[in-house]
Amino acid sequence: MRAVLIANAHAGQRRRDEIAGVIDSIAGGLVSSVHWTEAVGDAQALAAKFAASGENDAIFVAGGDGTVNEVATGIMTADPSARPAIGIVPLGTCNVLANELGLCENGLDSVRSVLQSGVLRAIDVGVVANRCFLLMAGFGFDAAAVRKVILPIKGVIGAPAYVLSAIATLADYQPSEITLHIDNDVVSTLAYMVLVANVSSYAYQQMKLAPFAAIDDGWLDVCVFEKAPASKVGFVTQILLMMAHRHLSDPRVRYYRAKRVRVESAPAMPGQIDGEAFDDTPAEIELKPKALQFIVPGFSTLKGR
Repeated sequence: MRAVLIANAHAGQRRRDEIAGVIDSIAGGLVSSVHWTEAVGDAQALAAKFAASGENDAIFVAGGDGTVNEVATGIMTADPSARPAIGIVPLGTCNVLANELGLCENGLDSVRSVLQSGVLRAIDVGVVANRCFLLMAGFGFDAAAVRKVILPIKGVIGAPAYVLSAIATLADYQPSEITLHIDNDVVSTLAYMVLVANVSSYAYQQMKLAPFAAIDDGWLDVCVFEKAPASKVGFVTQILLMMAHRHLSDPRVRYYRAKRVRVESAPAMPGQIDGEAFDDTPAEIELKPKALQFIVPGFSTLKGR
């Protein structure tokens, strides 16, 4: 198997020399070269170049969900028949996708064997404005919270930085009038948040926002948190119910499945994809079924690709 590795020099709360040590222990001897990123967009550009070259069977990525998203977006620019597989060295803050794919169950010690002798799994990819998402696209409150995250604090405390940002955002965030075009149906309502999910988990594996979602089922799962009678108190109640896996019992939490979704709102709602800030609404989202392959736990002979 011919492979290169793209590494985020700022992944998680690790120093670059620490990340380099992890990469050497996990991917040493498995890749022909290691390429470091320093700024947003670096991983996407590198992945696009390596995918276009046709010289690699796989691109390994050391980082979190944001870096994996960039690599996936870069690879998606290549011809579908020539797209390299993706192997994850999960070093990010939350590693939601790696958890979904079963890569974190036995810790980092098991990742080398996965990259060396795992199986290939084709997964669905969401696309919005020429950017792909593997986890979800969110509009409204959660995206506003993502934008308020103070990166130096995230670098020190990790995932709790999102919790602090969410608390700060709740103080002044107001719901929007939204119109959703869900395949051939139209839904209009007043809502705090719209999430278009490709996986079941949200931020943490234990938080199942879209409990019926599967990463390779050919569907997008849409969860709408409508304005409750008590407004912000009601919205907080919905979030607490989500943490208890009971939010779908709330009549103002709507759940849909679709192949294509358009989100319109007044006023415009901020967006996020895979936990990174993105454009405001309107947004046109479509699903590309089983468009990328990931290396996951199991036995195969990847060297024969």
